[in-house]
Amino acid sequence: MNYFRKIFLTAILIIIVNQASLFAHSGHGETAGHSLLHYLTEPMHAIILGTVVFLIATSCTWLIFRMKKRVKARA
Repeated sequence: MNYFRKIFLTAILIIIVNQASLFAHSGHGETAGHSLLHYLTEPMHAIILGTVVFLIATSCTWLIFRMKKRVKARA
């Protein structure tokens, strides 16, 4: 298994294991618990959201470069 896959799978595993802390409950944060603003501004949720966005962007970039490399190799 290559290095990128190990990192990606480890990050996904960490997100899955820690998802229990993401369930909305009363008594935390400054905004309403079920609003979009809450998930974007509260650190507990924003860090996870940022990590997921980073992983998606990294995966898409890696796939694009990989596809371009294959096209060049075939030409």
